[in-house]
Amino acid sequence: MDILPHTRTHARLSTLDRVAMREEIEGSRLALEEILGEKVPGIFAYPFGDPDSVPETAVATVKELGYSAAFMVKTSAYLPLRHDRFLIPRIGMDRSDRTGRFAIRKLLPAMAHV
Repeated sequence: MDILPHTRTHARLSTLDRVAMREEIEGSRLALEEILGEKVPGIFAYPFGDPDSVPETAVATVKELGYSAAFMVKTSAYLPLRHDRFLIPRIGMDRSDRTGRFAIRKLLPAMAHV
């Protein structure tokens, strides 16, 4: 399992100016690397992850900072030829999710495209 950057304070990126956005995104990776004592993979997960929370400036900032991909929350299967690698759909999970609920969340998006 990898530990990946997700911003320093879980700020909604759509509410931040470019400077604050960059500090959140870059600061998260730097803090993780300091804690872990090693480089973390160049993959980012947008906080909240819904389209309204991920402005184009956030995507541009993630690219500028050298990330290779980024995830947002969408209930769809990932299709490499259709999705931008900086807007990859992922399944949102929280503390209340259990194994059965995870399986349902995992299967339903994929089945919608069959």
